[in-house]
Amino acid sequence: MNNILEFLIKNKEWLFSGIGVAIIIGLLSQFKKFFNKKKKGLTTNGPKEAIINNAELPLSFNKKSELFKNLKHIISPESLSPNEIYKDIKSVPLLQQQELIKHYIGIKVIWDGKLFDINRIDDNVVRIGLDCNEKIIFFKVNEKDYSGLGLLKTETLMKVEGIIEEIREYIKLKEAKIISIIPPE
Repeated sequence: MNNILEFLIKNKEWLFSGIGVAIIIGLLSQFKKFFNKKKKGLTTNGPKEAIINNAELPLSFNKKSELFKNLKHIISPESLSPNEIYKDIKSVPLLQQQELIKHYIGIKVIWDGKLFDINRIDDNVVRIGLDCNEKIIFFKVNEKDYSGLGLLKTETLMKVEGIIEEIREYIKLKEAKIISIIPPE
């Protein structure tokens, strides 16, 4: 500390003249910029990444980036209907439809429909087909998890939750769970 004071006293005329003040201000502003960039996690070459929910993500991303993969968790399960999905797919040119379908795969949905088909796949697993406003969805469940599935009749109303696995003329769900069953009147 004494060395700094001695330097200031010996060089007071030079330091406090126009040139000295300009150099000191320039050095202080460079230190300030350097420490601010370190706090924000930025390099001197400019921003390389953004921080979203404490996760670092690239600013320039493509369709295969982690940000796109995680968007499926943002969509509300109740917000999409099979009709909206098919309408969206039909709205793009034929050669782009398969690419659009890929973006729906992995989205969690909750849909209502009427039972039109149920088949036993093996001892414990049944495949159920629902008519959701003239759009067909299929899913599999463990029969032991839902007593009375063998008594269901067509037109039984069901609410199902699952993850879109495949889209063709029908939509196939995986990891499906039946939320409610209402027998026909």
